[in-house]
Amino acid sequence: MNISAIYLENFKQFDKFELAVRNTITNDIAKRFLLLGDNGTGKTTILQAIALTLSRACYVTPHLESFQWIGWLANRYRRWGIPKIELTIHFSSEEIQATQDIARRWYDSLSLEQRKTLYYEPADSEEITLCLSGESLTTNNPNEIYQFRGRSYARHLINQ
Repeated sequence: MNISAIYLENFKQFDKFELAVRNTITNDIAKRFLLLGDNGTGKTTILQAIALTLSRACYVTPHLESFQWIGWLANRYRRWGIPKIELTIHFSSEEIQATQDIARRWYDSLSLEQRKTLYYEPADSEEITLCLSGESLTTNNPNEIYQFRGRSYARHLINQ
């Protein structure tokens, strides 16, 4: 999974902020990027926004209050209005296939009674726009959120 774009609105010191994470010459998505700036310019805030959104998508952080980051204060999250964090994320075909395979293995491991609960097949989208607006986490296609849950499926398989 690689991030190609970050957009922040009303998140901590950023009214509006956009960052393209692409090579400016080839337009390839950067595998690594470097944030440089003086103290207090928002480097940590950008990383915090990425971590918060991805941890919610992966269901590591089910609620804002449970987000673990030194200095994170959930009660300040809405201090400047309703925050919006938007990440454009790209998945390789191998990542998509691995997530779909582990999701299917997890589902097949459930008892017939457990299978009565709703199951959503992870999507096969190569590009997903993940948006955290306030506390609401959305994608363009509802099944896309399940592409982020591969580790969760694996954890459930291991703990059975």
